[in-house]
Amino acid sequence: MNFEKYPFEKLNELLKDVVPNDKFELSALTIGEPKFETPQFIQDKLKETTPLLRKYPSTVGEVFLRESMINFVKNRFNVSLEINQIVPTFGTREVLFNFPQFALFDKENPVIAFTNPFYQIYEGAAIASRA
Repeated sequence: MNFEKYPFEKLNELLKDVVPNDKFELSALTIGEPKFETPQFIQDKLKETTPLLRKYPSTVGEVFLRESMINFVKNRFNVSLEINQIVPTFGTREVLFNFPQFALFDKENPVIAFTNPFYQIYEGAAIASRA
């Protein structure tokens, strides 16, 4: 598969010889990167549950995690889901890349439209889906 460079890589190449005006603070243009400390209760829970890290989780996610997700969706959105309707992921990229392959797998001439041409995962999903 042949992928285009990320738009920000191309932009960095174009701007490599530009000297920023030191009178202004630089703006970070990263996407989704946390800029805050991890809350203490999360750090504490991670320390308490480190024995669970002795093995890889199942591909579809551990039952207790999926049940927690189902309860969250029910409490937050009043939507009832079944255990087989939940698949935990590490982030949105996994879903954005893999779901089109699943949804378009048996389509003869798949077509995909994506909302942001600058987020390269959409291009990868289209190429992997033959769309």
